This record gives sequence, C-alpha cells and structure tokens, in this order.
Amino acid sequence: MKTWVKLLIAVNALLLLMAGGVLIYVRVMSQKYRPNAPIVWSSEGREYAQVSCYFPSVLAFDINGVYTYRGQIQNALKTASLVDKDSKVMQWTDCAYGERTSEIQSEDRSINEVVVTGTIGDFFVFHPLELLSGVYYNDSDINLDCMVIDDLTAWQLFGGMDVAGMSIKMGDKIYTISGVVASPDRGSDKLAYGDLPHVYVPYMSLPSTASLTVYEMCIPEAVEGYAANLAKDNVQNAVLVDQTDRFDIIKLIQGFKDLDDSVMIRTGFAYPWFENSLRAAELKGRVFALPMAVLMVIPAITLVYLMFVTAKLIARFVKYIRDRIEDRRQIRLKKLYAKTHPQDTSAT
Repeated sequence: MKTWVKLLIAVNALLLLMAGGVLIYVRVMSQKYRPNAPIVWSSEGREYAQVSCYFPSVLAFDINGVYTYRGQIQNALKTASLVDKDSKVMQWTDCAYGERTSEIQSEDRSINEVVVTGTIGDFFVFHPLELLSGVYYNDSDINLDCMVIDDLTAWQLFGGMDVAGMSIKMGDKIYTISGVVASPDRGSDKLAYGDLPHVYVPYMSLPSTASLTVYEMCIPEAVEGYAANLAKDNVQNAVLVDQTDRFDIIKLIQGFKDLDDSVMIRTGFAYPWFENSLRAAELKGRVFALPMAVLMVIPAITLVYLMFVTAKLIARFVKYIRDRIEDRRQIRLKKLYAKTHPQDTSAT
C-alpha cells in the first residue's frame, strides 16, 4: 500500500473519531439539558415548546407582571386556536422566579448568606431538581410557608438529609421544609451554581420587595419556532431563549457565528445558574460543531473519490467478466462449427 494512501486512511479515521466524539458530546448534552416541561406536556399528535425570558434587574416584575404575560399569551393562543376558548382548564403552563440573598436559621444554627429563589407557577416542572428526600411544594398548596432546600443547606443547618417537616426561620417568618434537593457537584454546573447554599420558596410568601426576573412558558408548538415568536411578540425587553431544541447539532453549527455575542455581557443582569450552566454547555457545543462539520469535508471528498475508484474497479471487473464470457462463447462456437462443418477443418 502506498504511503499517501496510508496517510489518507489515518487522517480520515482520526477525523471520523473526532466527529463521533463531538456527536456523542452533543447527544449527552441534549439528553442532560433536555427541557422537562415539554416532555411532561407533549402528547401524541401535539408538541409543546419551552421558551425562557430573562429580564435585567431594573425591569424586574411582580405577580401582576406574571398575570399580564399569562393573559397576553393565553389570548394569543386562543386567537391561533391552539387552546380551547371555552375551557376552564389551562392548556399550557408557565413559571416565574427571581433570586435574592438572605440569612436563614434553624433552632441552633444559622447561615449568613443563602440564595433564595422565589417561585410562581410550575417551577419544579421546568426545573426538576433531584429530590433527595421529601417532596416539592406547588402553588396549589394551602400553606405557602414551605421551603425546598439544597443538600448544602441541610448539612450546614441540620447535619443530615432527612429534614422534611423541620422549621427554618428567614426574616420574621417560619418556613416548613418540604424537601431536600441535590446541588451540582462537578463541572460547569457546579461553577454556575456557586458556593452558596440555595433554597426555594413560594414567591407569595416573600416580602413585597421581592422581584421576579425570569418568566418561562411551555406552550403548543404549531410550527417550528412558533413559541419563540409568540414570546417575542408578547414579552418585551427580555432576552428570549428557545430551550426546546437548543442542542440540536444543526443549531449548534449555525450558532458558531454568534460566538462573539454569546461570550459578551452587555445587559445589566446576571442569568440564573440554570441558564449559565446551559450557556457553558452550549458554547462548548458551538466551538466543536462547526469546525468538525468543516473538517468532515475531507472524509466526504475521500468517500466520493473511493466511490469513483470503486465504480471504475467494478466497471473493469464487469468488462473482464464479459470478456471471459465472450472468449468462452467464441470457443464454444468454434467447436460447434468444427463439428457441423468437418469438411472445412479437414481441408485446412
């Protein structure tokens, strides 16, 4: 085998292995960060999409803002005949939340600073944090003085995970722990999460000064991109992110041209840790996706060349077979002629 052929095979094998690695990474990320709300709501014949809207702190909103966005989205869906106009049951879902820091206390311990996330709507449907014990709360609970804490909080305040039903004081209010969730322990997820403990409480149980900076919706997807466009038309002054197929390989390749924009911070707010974790994974996917797509041109050209060479070899082989068949036919014809015309052969 010629040296250049060996080199070509080695280069193509390496590129294919690298491309396979990128595809596996994208597949793992798409499964790990697949939005949960569309999975819960989508049914046979009807797909849902999830869109996140992030606001700067100066444009933070309260419960009235949630009602406003919810009403606008509902009216738009009715106009598009994507929900039953007469149904009293909501045929899509949403959530809103905002973060602040606070001090919390148990009977004998305290934590000077925790990240407090005040939530409205189906927050834990959109963000199904891993439950270590207990249960989530929801907006339909009669008692909204409840709290979900992470494992960092549980260890620092109680020294264990089985703390559902115990009490935590925050400000002048007593909260009952409903569940304990896991905090990220590795990679970009841990970096985005930070070192502070996190707790989650119903927004309505917080002081009136609390504000919301994230609004998320899970709505029917009539055609690709419909949910994102509907959000763009009805939720103003926010950074909109369509979470539905965020890690689709084609979208990552197309997003390579936006790398500069993705690493620049030109807005006056910080993303929640959920989004920061997604942005880190998405950036890695974009960095790898387009270069690999470009480099795959070499195996593609090689494949075309091999197909051309193979076609020529097949053509030569077919011609060889045809020639051999024709030679044998000529031999049979000569033998048959000799048998039927012995006088010709004797004369010669």
